[in-house]
Amino acid sequence: MDVLTPSGPESDTPVAPDSSTPAWVGRLVVGVAAVLIAAIGIVAALGGFEQRADHLQLAPGTEIDANNLVFSLEHATAQRTSSGSWTVVVSGQVRNPHPEPLAPIVGDYGNLVVRPAVHTQAAVVSAFALGGTWRRAYVPPTNRPIPFEATFTLDGQDQLGDTMDCAVFSMEYTDPTILGLGSGPYWNVDSYARVQYATLPLTVLPQQ
Repeated sequence: MDVLTPSGPESDTPVAPDSSTPAWVGRLVVGVAAVLIAAIGIVAALGGFEQRADHLQLAPGTEIDANNLVFSLEHATAQRTSSGSWTVVVSGQVRNPHPEPLAPIVGDYGNLVVRPAVHTQAAVVSAFALGGTWRRAYVPPTNRPIPFEATFTLDGQDQLGDTMDCAVFSMEYTDPTILGLGSGPYWNVDSYARVQYATLPLTVLPQQ
């Protein structure tokens, strides 16, 4: 007589739960770490861009390639406002080597940053005037230089001298979001690129 092998929940060999971490969790952790490292590098640079020793200082008027646009920084003016802060305007030229119109990038992750001197607080660019007008938003794809004015606001506690450092941050055309889950590649700060800057002659204007 055949002996049947017992079956059922009381006789099944228990299966040990799978304790391995899902692959997507590991990818998420790596992605978050990469974003944090890049953000820390950018914050350090914006705090005065003196934290790294590999900055490249160039003479005023030298072209600086930011990958999205090519800037030439010439001179700066500063004017104290009624609130006590400084409005700094950096003038120069910019050209677009790409086949499509591109806007200069402003804000915390923008193309330009200024500081009055080493170990002082930096300020990010808040606005660009292109070709002599604030109404123009894009640099045309002609690869021909056009004049620009970039505006910054510095804390009124900063004592200004006769020069102003202006740094150009290089960009890369990537999707920097975690696991590439963003809306596609776009121009963003290349945290591994050398920061290039020029020490510009500064004219302090009468208070507004």
